[in-house]
Formats: sequence, structure tokens, C-alpha cells
Amino acid sequence: MPNEFSQALPIADEGSGSPEIIYLAVGHALTTWEGTEQAFAHLFARFIRPLRGSFVARRAFGAVQSSSGRSSLIDEAAEVFFRDFPSNDMQLRFRTVMKTYKDATAKRNQIAHGIIMPSGPSLQKGHYLAASMYTSKRRIDLSSPYYYTGENIDHFRVLFGTMGYQTHNFVQAIDEHFRTSPASSRERY
Repeated sequence: MPNEFSQALPIADEGSGSPEIIYLAVGHALTTWEGTEQAFAHLFARFIRPLRGSFVARRAFGAVQSSSGRSSLIDEAAEVFFRDFPSNDMQLRFRTVMKTYKDATAKRNQIAHGIIMPSGPSLQKGHYLAASMYTSKRRIDLSSPYYYTGENIDHFRVLFGTMGYQTHNFVQAIDEHFRTSPASSRERY
């Protein structure tokens, strides 16, 4: 999947017809995001305990409050795993998965911490989700770096779900890589 999270969306000429559309889209997107985070918790657990995962590892993953902290946990566990079970292809796939995760968390944070504005940046009609006025994410002229409609937010919800599904597939690939590695390496791990 191309990393659509790394690109800014153009501002729609017209916002959503009501704030409720945005509220509903935000709820759907954040709920879908939690499923995606669960996929990354499983990935972390599989690097620690291949083929079975670990409830303890998933709990530890969930205890870390920031996405950058959780990302670091996964990176560190992967480094040890790939030291013992090297694969250029799997490591390249892993880097792609993690780059997407890091970019997606920025979009998730925009959605989770945005506020509804009654118009767009040039007084476009309709409602938009934008950065809060108090945040340092606002530009010096106080404009928001994003203005999302309910449709934009729903687009990200779909991408979050796809990313979660692809991460689950990658977890299965990690299991297969471990399963087909030399028995002596598996026993030491």
C-alpha cells in the first residue's frame, strides 16, 4: 500500500453539512485506529515470542502512552529478532510498515485533537476539523495545517483499517519466517 499518510490532503472547497457528520467520522476513525494499534501490539508480541505472542508483551505495549514510545518498543524488539533471524526482505517490509505507522499516528493525532470550525480557512462553507487554537501545530498566522471534512476523516478511517489488516498479514509473515528458520536458532530464541 502506498503511504498516503505522508501527504497532506487538499482543503475541500466545501466542508461537511453539519458538525455531527464530523463527530461521527471522528468516532469511527478513532475506533478503527484502536484496532490498528492492536495489530501493532501483536507485532511487538510476536517479535518477543514468535508463533504465539505474549499477553505480557501486549500489556507492556499498552502501558506506553505515546505512539513514538510504542514505535520505539517495536523497533528495539525487531532489531533483536532480525539479528537472530536475518532477512533483507523482511527487514525492508518491516521498515515500510513502521514508516507508515509513524505517519499514520500523526493523522490519528490530528483527528483526535482537532476542533470543529464553522468554516474553512478562506471562509469556505461548511464545517471542518482543524488544529486547536492553543496548539503549536498552528502556524504563526494562526492558520491550521489541516482542515478535514467528514469525508476526509472517513478516508483515513479506511486507511487505518487497511493498515491494521496489512500489519496482521505481516505478523503472519514473521511467524512463517521464524518457523522456517534453523531449529538451533529457534531454540536459542
